[in-house]
Amino acid sequence: MNQILVVDDHDEFRSIVNDLLHVLQPNATILNASNGADGLTVAQSNHPDLILTDLQMPVMDGYELAMALRQDAALQNVPLLIMTSARDAGPTLIRLNQVCHGVLKKPFSLDDLETVLKQCCNETISGE
Repeated sequence: MNQILVVDDHDEFRSIVNDLLHVLQPNATILNASNGADGLTVAQSNHPDLILTDLQMPVMDGYELAMALRQDAALQNVPLLIMTSARDAGPTLIRLNQVCHGVLKKPFSLDDLETVLKQCCNETISGE
């Protein structure tokens, strides 16, 4: 993966995710956005290979971002991982399973992230 976009409104958590991604993908460029609207703009400008987004954010939440990405012809096939806390569970997650490649429950470990990335990459490769 050349470029990975991380979208989360908490700077500290975004920094932690960046650090974990640098361990797993040391040559990747990590792009960042603090809300879904900014994330969509960054994605449209840079066409990342993978997007990780929080579910609950101001301006545009993760579900709205996922729907916007799936409606953009240039981005509709970019693998999308949702990062969420247990309190976000429910009907939204059921709908998200239709538009994302995986869900990471916060807090997650390096091993959790690695497992989901491997699953995501395998799905993407087998789906091509």
